Amino acid sequence: MRFTELNRINTWRHIFACLVTSALFFTFFVSLCHAASPFLGETGSLDASWRVFLVSSDTSPFEEGGKAQLASNDVVALAQSFLDLGVPGDDITVVSSKSVNSCQNIGAPTKENIESAFETFCDSLHQSDDVFVYFSGYGVQTTETFESFFIPDDVQVGDLTELRATSVSLNEAISRLIATPARLKWFALDVCRENKTIELSESDQEQLVGSFFIDDDDWPEEFVYLQGCDKNQVAIEWNAQGHSLFALALLAALQSDNNPINLKDEPVTLGRILNYVSNETLELAQKYSRAERRPVHNLQPYFRFERGIDRTLLHEFTVDGWSRDDRELLDFFEKDALELLKQGQVDKVNDVFEGVTNPDIKETEAYRHVSVELERAKAHAAVDTVRNQRRERAQRAYDNTRQALKNDDLLVAREQIALAVKDAPEKTEYRQLQNDVDQRVARARSDAYKSAVQAYREQDYDQAERYNRIALSYTPNDETLLNLKDRIAKGRAKAQKEAEENDKALVDKRREAEEECYLARTKLSREDYQGARELVETAVVNFPEDEKYAALLDEIVTRQEEAVQSEYQQALIAFESGDLTGAEERLARALTISPEDQDSLSLKKRIAKARGVEEPSAPEQESEPKPTVRQRPPRQRGASYSGNAGDLMIKTIAGVDVKFRWCPPGEFLMGSPQEEEERSPNETLHRVVLTRGFWLAETETTQALWNAVMGGNASTIRDPKFPVDSVSWYDCRKFIDIINSRSEFDEPGYIYALPTEAQWEYACRAGTQTPFSFGAEFDSAKANSNGLIPYGNKTKTRSVGRATEVGSYPANRWGLVDMHGNVWEWTNDWYEYNYYQTKDAAKDPTGPSSGSNRVLRGGGWLNFAKNSRSANRYSSNPSYSGVRFGFRLALVDDATVAQ
Repeated sequence: MRFTELNRINTWRHIFACLVTSALFFTFFVSLCHAASPFLGETGSLDASWRVFLVSSDTSPFEEGGKAQLASNDVVALAQSFLDLGVPGDDITVVSSKSVNSCQNIGAPTKENIESAFETFCDSLHQSDDVFVYFSGYGVQTTETFESFFIPDDVQVGDLTELRATSVSLNEAISRLIATPARLKWFALDVCRENKTIELSESDQEQLVGSFFIDDDDWPEEFVYLQGCDKNQVAIEWNAQGHSLFALALLAALQSDNNPINLKDEPVTLGRILNYVSNETLELAQKYSRAERRPVHNLQPYFRFERGIDRTLLHEFTVDGWSRDDRELLDFFEKDALELLKQGQVDKVNDVFEGVTNPDIKETEAYRHVSVELERAKAHAAVDTVRNQRRERAQRAYDNTRQALKNDDLLVAREQIALAVKDAPEKTEYRQLQNDVDQRVARARSDAYKSAVQAYREQDYDQAERYNRIALSYTPNDETLLNLKDRIAKGRAKAQKEAEENDKALVDKRREAEEECYLARTKLSREDYQGARELVETAVVNFPEDEKYAALLDEIVTRQEEAVQSEYQQALIAFESGDLTGAEERLARALTISPEDQDSLSLKKRIAKARGVEEPSAPEQESEPKPTVRQRPPRQRGASYSGNAGDLMIKTIAGVDVKFRWCPPGEFLMGSPQEEEERSPNETLHRVVLTRGFWLAETETTQALWNAVMGGNASTIRDPKFPVDSVSWYDCRKFIDIINSRSEFDEPGYIYALPTEAQWEYACRAGTQTPFSFGAEFDSAKANSNGLIPYGNKTKTRSVGRATEVGSYPANRWGLVDMHGNVWEWTNDWYEYNYYQTKDAAKDPTGPSSGSNRVLRGGGWLNFAKNSRSANRYSSNPSYSGVRFGFRLALVDDATVAQ
């Protein structure tokens, strides 16, 4: 199996522990000796009540085809060794893809099997039990909380949350084992995480660490933690032997026939056994790969165990009047300590130094010499630590600056780069980046100030205050900006006073509208439809947002049409039966109801002709046309339209001609393939079928159209030929509701709407499958995006740095322009990260039924080229009116619109 680096642990501390500790491990590794020990019988079997729990998983989510090939072999061999030593099979639990005869085989190592079996195992433990737990396979560990997880066979890797939810918590497993009443608890971990590519987002990847180690200074003394190798070391599988090196060392300790250590003349201690496993692994690593691999454990030096361990297990012996442990300590100070200090291994020496309790050792010249040199080395190390901390802090601030620039957050960038330069003023690249940030801040401040002044001149005080506030965020004490702030406040106060005066006129106008509608209802009751209609039409024009006026007008128009149609039909029947007088009477009533009814006027001419009288033509009259409340699109442009993709239709909305392009029914591949450069995981490639064609505006909605409908706009650059921007999703819906209330379609069921996300990408691609509709490489001559961050050809191109007039760039195959760049375009769909992995996305998808954000597409003038790709998905709160947010109209079957 493959192993990861371990978290930092002090190697000398463990070497020291291996040399001086003696205790509990003898109850586990039987075969290391047949010497006198309370836990070994005469035959070399285990006298203690041993309970064993073994887990292996061959699954790796970190690379395609990754396998911990030998994990199951290790578990099978360990289980057999315990059986050979006399542990009953009922006391050995195995969770592995391979089973072991006579043991309790739980089955495949799924999350449910592992957790359920381990809980049952822990519940069954008693005070007389000695426990050995062994996990072998892959794991993952987080950076912030250092939680450690074992990867089962059924792990799911969609994102970090899902990975953690479907893995087994090793922290919880250790806590559960410690809480049991067992007298001795071993937890051996042959687990790591691979430093390979994992299918997670960048933010999730940043929460993972390459090293893997579980450490806790508060573990009880009856708990022993052992892991396969030290930090910055990768454990090794020995394929020829069929096991990992760490497992081979454990097996050698368990199999007495192969035990190379002769302990007959020396007592067995916990330190000696741990030292044996460590040295055996090291020797195997050097033999197999000429590398250093040494297991680590949680044990402290010998003195720690004097507090709570049975002294009968501490087999002390002496050499030349010194205990073996003390002699090894003295040798350390005489031979190794000073050399380690020269190598900069201060912590390793300090750990051993602090563990000395024997006063005789403290009186030696070697110990005193080391203490002096250690203090000098610690002082130098402290200086180096501070210097390194400042360098690391400066590098983090530098990286934060670059990330802030990517996010267009200049304030954070300026703050972070100042910290970086302060901590590392000698770094040229830091000072250069600071100059670049300062220049960008100055430009942003200047642009915001100019926009604020322009808005102030146009008496748009909300926009003026907004831009001036942005400028002040860059230079809070700027006198020019503070003076402009005062002028804006005064202008707002003046405008508010004028508005209050206008409110009275508006109230009077509203009262007049109410009176007109009251009179209209009276005229309607008297069947004076034309008079009633004229009164209400005036109210609708003055108050288009008021639904009750529109509803009353609909009622009058409907009743008028029904009445005139009834009279016309009776007149037609009388005319066809030869009753010209009766026909004339009915026709007179019809024309009274609607003087301009064309059917009635036509019949009137036929009656006059039948009497032999020529109807004089009415003189042309010049009169100002009345406001148009409703208009009908051409009948041939309805659902039955069967023309070619890109056919042109021109609609007049509020007096502005709007060009629409036909997008026929069809199917296409939505999303991006895995190999597309700079794609995102939410762009799942899938086939979509659109059963209904639709019309899509050739350009984004212009300020000219927005002003005609809404009476003004909050766009950054005011120009009728520019796209409207700074609009929220709700603003777009309000705009569309207004024009739908003024339109009446011959083909029922068709309305103006925002396109669905699928309709937008279908129209954007126009039959292509490349990242852009114009190919695989970005060229700022083809779209208004930030060409300074290249795509495809990796060549920087110019960046306009603002929105441009609609239609300034070439159209795609269906005649649609600005589908890439200029302004982001709102669509109708709610946003869901994995929505396009569901079956609902296959046919006429309308997005999720609910959510918190709405989808935007197409990228904007300030965004990198990758954001303008056909498949790129973005979302925002529907109430947010971003300065680069716009939209384009669609004319669709209302069955395709999700509310």
